[in-house]
Amino acid sequence: MFTLETERLLLRGFTLEDWEAINAIVSDPEVTRYMHFSNWDETRRHKWFDWMLEHALKPQRDAYNWALRSNTTRC
Repeated sequence: MFTLETERLLLRGFTLEDWEAINAIVSDPEVTRYMHFSNWDETRRHKWFDWMLEHALKPQRDAYNWALRSNTTRC
């Protein structure tokens, strides 16, 4: 998995372990208020997440989805 890291930030691809966190974020109406997926149910969100995981395995791709983590707080 390709990663990009600075002193304060880590960018990496999503993993299965990220599901709970990403689901909490994209199911929050305040977070997704102006986003196209604001009305997705959990099944649709999970399908999208599975697609992101599959897409990350492709050797040649034209887009990346990054999980971000603070190196100072480890969150």
